[in-house]
This record gives sequence, C-alpha cells and structure tokens, in this order.
Amino acid sequence: MSIPWTIDDILTATAGELVSTTDVARFSGVGIDSRKIRGDEVFVAISGRRHDGHSFLPGVVRQGVKCVIVRSDKLDMLPVSNWQDEAVACVSVEDTTKALGALGAYQRERAGVPVIAITGSNGKTLP
Repeated sequence: MSIPWTIDDILTATAGELVSTTDVARFSGVGIDSRKIRGDEVFVAISGRRHDGHSFLPGVVRQGVKCVIVRSDKLDMLPVSNWQDEAVACVSVEDTTKALGALGAYQRERAGVPVIAITGSNGKTLP
C-alpha cells in the first residue's frame, strides 16, 4: 500500500518553505537517485561525498519531476524562477538528509506501521 504525498504533507513533515509551486496535487513517492526517479515522485537532493544531488536537479526537472526538495543554502545557485514557470514545486529545507528522514518518519506514522527491533548479535548474521 502506498500513501500519496501532497505538498502540504511534505511541508508538514520537513518544516520546509515552499519556494515555487506546482499544479500537481499528489506524488506517488520520494526518491534520491536521479537515474531512477519518476515524474510522479518527489526528488530529494542529497549532498554526498562524491556527488551532490543538487547538480542533478536540471536533469530530473527535464525528466518530468514536479517537486524537488533542496537545501536552503543552495537556492541562490538553482534556477528556481525557471521552475516556477515550469510549475515545479521547490521546497527549501536546512538539511535534505534530515528532511528525507523526516519524510520517512511521517509516512510510517501515517501508515500506522509498528517499529520492531531485534537486539543482540547471536544468530542474526549467517556465515
């Protein structure tokens, strides 16, 4: 079962700021891999050691993505005014990695899925 996302859901989960908006009402999921992202998903630009997801934003917008989550300190170098013209929602957050975690926690809470933990190390790892 997949619970769709709305812009309001994303803003609530991440405490982000809506910088540009879209007319798309719902998104099917969230992704961080620009090679696999679908147009009906939200792209979260994660900054890593080797790659910065913000550098892939023009490509994901060309692929049809209508909602992106970016770091607020990267806004000046992004074509946000173009995204407004193309009806691409842009949500600005302080830390996209933390925002991704917040999205996961929010979705788990909405789905009502219990959290289970297995402690100890005996027998969990197969040789």
